[in-house]
Amino acid sequence: MSLARAAPLPPPRVVVFDLDGTLLDSVGDLTFAVNEVMRARDRAPWPQQQVRAWVGEGADLLIARCLTGGFEDRAAPHDVAAALAEFRSVYIDRCWVDSTLLPGALEAMDDVRARGIATAVLTNKPSAPTRRIMEHFEIMSRVDGWLGGDAAVGRKPDPAPLLALAADALRETPDPATIWMIGDSVTDIATAKNAGAVAIAVRGGYDDAAPIDRCTPRPDRTIDRLSELGRLIEAFAPLR
Repeated sequence: MSLARAAPLPPPRVVVFDLDGTLLDSVGDLTFAVNEVMRARDRAPWPQQQVRAWVGEGADLLIARCLTGGFEDRAAPHDVAAALAEFRSVYIDRCWVDSTLLPGALEAMDDVRARGIATAVLTNKPSAPTRRIMEHFEIMSRVDGWLGGDAAVGRKPDPAPLLALAADALRETPDPATIWMIGDSVTDIATAKNAGAVAIAVRGGYDDAAPIDRCTPRPDRTIDRLSELGRLIEAFAPLR
């Protein structure tokens, strides 16, 4: 574990986890759905490693990047809309087949809850596959709330969904500094910073395009694996 900066952390009341790249490796299923879209257009499939570099900011940007080879600003909106509808139709039926929990994911959530701290999941993935994934991998029973990227309050890096989710999980509006956002990408870090919350970055996720060790804004702490999260929280909330 390495420290991004030495400033003391405020005690957490709610710990909010990102989903893809933080709790779940979902690239296998995302790649399958993306390449079904490409196949329907007689286009070459994308390798899984390339899809991995493009995920994390929502399915619309993922599809735009796949259609344009990474130059999403060149994508025609109507082409993206049609391809996105096809992608979602494929993905919803197999969003957990080739996905796996990342090491220590459920254990980290259980550890936080055992310390009397609320937990939640905030993702830019649409709500329908998010619900199926969280139920399949037994994440749903471990959270006090969750939001997908199609929530009315917006999506990351907008701070509004993080603040709304934390308030829902706690049944009251918390001091933003008592919200800890755990994620693998600059999008998660920026979401926390925009909200005035604590940003904890986890290495090894989907940060290929903007590595968390060099990204701006900087996280408050960086950990190598989820199993280290308990050590950050222990000073504030010993295991019960």
